[in-house]
Amino acid sequence: MIKNYKIVQKFEEELIKKEKVNIIKNFQIMDAMYKEARALGVIPMKDPLKWMGYRCKDCSGGELCSENFSKE
Repeated sequence: MIKNYKIVQKFEEELIKKEKVNIIKNFQIMDAMYKEARALGVIPMKDPLKWMGYRCKDCSGGELCSENFSKE
């Protein structure tokens, strides 16, 4: 457990300032994450638009919602 989080936060901020962005390393990490997601079967999604553009029947304001959705 961190007792003095301000010291740790200051250390992390200084570390971030000192580190330079390594684009190649970032792409390697992203590539590995993508390969793992493919291996787990998460990508490609079976229904990628399942939660996009559906309006909740119970929401009076027309908010996007994941419950009781319809294509209206």
